[in-house]
Amino acid sequence: MELLEWYNLSRTAGYYALGVLGPLLHLALALAVWREARRQPTVLLPGWLWVAATLLSGWPALALYWAAHHFARRSAGPVS
Repeated sequence: MELLEWYNLSRTAGYYALGVLGPLLHLALALAVWREARRQPTVLLPGWLWVAATLLSGWPALALYWAAHHFARRSAGPVS
């Protein structure tokens, strides 16, 4: 019975950790996008919308932001 109690306790702790760390991760990613969007012009969407999308969805929006801006800068050629 003690093993089952330990298992349930670890599952509960994991859920609490995800409940706290998940939103913190989204916030950190959104802040990173916000800082980058302030420095350079954004592609496809305004900067505040990229930040909001990253805040709501996390990694997928960050990946789209990176891909759009990486390839847009790459196709623009070298910056002088």
